[in-house]
Amino acid sequence: MSLKISHGGKLVKIPILGGVGINNLYSSEIWLLEIIKRLSEIKKGAFFDIGVNIGQTLIKLKSIDSEVEYFGFEPNPSCVYYVNRLIIENSYKNTRLFPVGIHEFTEILKLHFYQDDQADSSASIIKNYRAGKEIREEFVPCFNHETLIRSISFKKIAIMKIDVEGAELEVLKGIQPFLVSDRPFIIVELLPVYSLSNTGRLIRQKEVEKLLLEMGYTIFRIIKNKQGSLKKIKLVEEIGIHSNIDLCDYLCSPKEFSNIFND
Repeated sequence: MSLKISHGGKLVKIPILGGVGINNLYSSEIWLLEIIKRLSEIKKGAFFDIGVNIGQTLIKLKSIDSEVEYFGFEPNPSCVYYVNRLIIENSYKNTRLFPVGIHEFTEILKLHFYQDDQADSSASIIKNYRAGKEIREEFVPCFNHETLIRSISFKKIAIMKIDVEGAELEVLKGIQPFLVSDRPFIIVELLPVYSLSNTGRLIRQKEVEKLLLEMGYTIFRIIKNKQGSLKKIKLVEEIGIHSNIDLCDYLCSPKEFSNIFND
């Protein structure tokens, strides 16, 4: 079954497969649509979507520019099956979906699930990243930069979105050469550390900040209003320790573009 909705002024067919896809019927993360529009005007090139889930970002991107080159990476087989249907039903052009995660090394890892949901958006390759009880796990393939460029032909990358539930450090290490060669903008979710006692998250967060600094990136926090639209982009010296889930989205800009975001 498929339902039609209007998204960004364009008609989109949303497949519903055994309950998977229902969330795509509702407008969410309006700020992300606005950020992508703004970045697309600044820098032209391909879009890397690392952590596709059920294609929420793909729908936004194609509502902005149906011709843009899209590369999606998703290790969850259920999500891959669903998004392939989404791509076919909407006849999305220049759209490639790869059934792999991105990692520092090319290897088979375990994807840990915390919800009884085939498309569990909280699933992570980082064991014990969440405090809740793990429900199940699946073995999934992950590729690094070396394997990617050996297997896939890429155009220059303009924007990356990373939503990988705690594995941001491994992803950044895995695609680090792209940060040097292509200098893409990076939209990334970094979930809160909450407290000093959460040493695992804090160490990983600091390592992410260190890597981005070494790569010549500036970190901005994406601030939204109550309606979920973009309010402003705020420069941060460090991410710090907080517990506000509304403050966990960041824009990482190559330093050569950072002055554009002095809102």
